[in-house]
Amino acid sequence: MRSDLSRRLKRLEQNVGVVAEAQPLIIVRFVKPNQHGGEPCQSDRAECHGQAWHRKLEETPQDFESRVTSTLQKRKLSPTILIFFPGNGGE
Repeated sequence: MRSDLSRRLKRLEQNVGVVAEAQPLIIVRFVKPNQHGGEPCQSDRAECHGQAWHRKLEETPQDFESRVTSTLQKRKLSPTILIFFPGNGGE
């Protein structure tokens, strides 16, 4: 009985367009121009869906980005746009 309900629910979800697969995480990083085309600005703040993250003093830019993206990848309910804002001075 349980498997029958599960199968019927899955079929209903497919008919109405419910997507069970992971949705994309779109990351926006700012780039400052230079003679080689540009280089990424180091971020000290990120925002997504009204939530904000701040880089800790001892945290590298790569660790900060990993921490924020791993938090968001647990949700995957809808396409997500994550913006990493440049730090003070755009560095």
